[in-house]
Amino acid sequence: GGSSKDDRDMTADIIRDSGEVLVHGVSIAPGKPTIIGSARGKPVIGLPGHPASALVVTLVIVRPLLSAVTGEHGHDLRTRPAILAENIPSVKGREDYVRVRIHDGRAYPEFGKSGLINTLVRSDGLVRIPAGVEGYEEGEVVEVILW
Repeated sequence: GGSSKDDRDMTADIIRDSGEVLVHGVSIAPGKPTIIGSARGKPVIGLPGHPASALVVTLVIVRPLLSAVTGEHGHDLRTRPAILAENIPSVKGREDYVRVRIHDGRAYPEFGKSGLINTLVRSDGLVRIPAGVEGYEEGEVVEVILW
């Protein structure tokens, strides 16, 4: 398993035993229980255990960090515009990533818990909802981060 909100999660304790936890919990969903730290002088990232959470954190946190550390740029995420087929609610103050399926230029949300792999399989990518936005409405044009 990965990092979680659970009391049984020992990831932070293990990192602390060999170094320092810099961040335990980020304001994104899915992906909140992410841990960032260092152990024995090396950067460590504790990914959430749920598949959708781990994928989102890899795309929006790990990938940019690796690009910054290695100096390898130019591997931007592929995106495409789509028209929302239905409303997508969001919690203001948290950056949300909603899985969507694209059909005929329209983005259909694939709502479901982050532990469900079938929503990943059915989806074509993610719609990012910034922390200051309370969601998007049907008919809005959004950028879809493609797999």
